[in-house]
Amino acid sequence: MATILVQNIDQSKVINNFDSMQYTVPSAGMYSVSCSLNKLDGPSLQMQVRQNGSVQVTSSSVPPQTEMTIEALLNCAANDTITLSFVVNSADVNNNINSAKGILSIRAGTV
Repeated sequence: MATILVQNIDQSKVINNFDSMQYTVPSAGMYSVSCSLNKLDGPSLQMQVRQNGSVQVTSSSVPPQTEMTIEALLNCAANDTITLSFVVNSADVNNNINSAKGILSIRAGTV
């Protein structure tokens, strides 16, 4: 799993596997983060939204759950990092870990 840098906000990003997504905030303010995954047909998994490495929100999925969503509203300073990461249960790490599809959205403001 790799870390993918998100260059633009206010655009949705398609997630095709469990790579981490990281965004650096250009200016202070409120930022809305949301991610919806579907096609979870294998692993037990957690999604985490982190701000500067600190976990702010966690959402968990257990089979046979097929969808999960996470949302966070973060008060950020300039140059804070927002990261969406995935934690796959070690027993499931080889079990369809790239089957999930989803949409990540990071937006300025409280949308």
